[in-house]
Amino acid sequence: MRRLAKPLLLGAGLTLALTACSGPEPVDPALIKQWRAGLEADAEGASTLFAAVGPDSELDSDEDAVRIDFGSPLAVGSVEFSCFGEGGMRARMTGISATGTTIRDLDAFECADSPHAIDAELLGETPLDAFAFTGHSSTEQSAWFVTIRER
Repeated sequence: MRRLAKPLLLGAGLTLALTACSGPEPVDPALIKQWRAGLEADAEGASTLFAAVGPDSELDSDEDAVRIDFGSPLAVGSVEFSCFGEGGMRARMTGISATGTTIRDLDAFECADSPHAIDAELLGETPLDAFAFTGHSSTEQSAWFVTIRER
């Protein structure tokens, strides 16, 4: 009986170690869909961007950004960011106008505290032809949603 106890304990310890290293639990896509639908309803008439993001996602390049091109230049009055879940993530926003491109790396956001108002003046005073956003460095499986309202 004693000889069996060591392999069982070793096996149980290995199982616990592998379980602990397997990463965060996957998020039910239906929960994200429901969360997004509520934000879209609140953003009626505004421009919006959305993307799912995995844990430990990196900001590799601006090609990872979700971009919206406005039909005519838009004077941005407000930018609001929300992320799904209890984790956190960092973000980058980019404003593209006739006078150039403005890139702003934003401080980390806690998703549970969403929505987060982002100072639209960080994009400058010139109306934008396009806007891009990237959520990255997420601490868990998540998604983000940005609402852009005109002045």
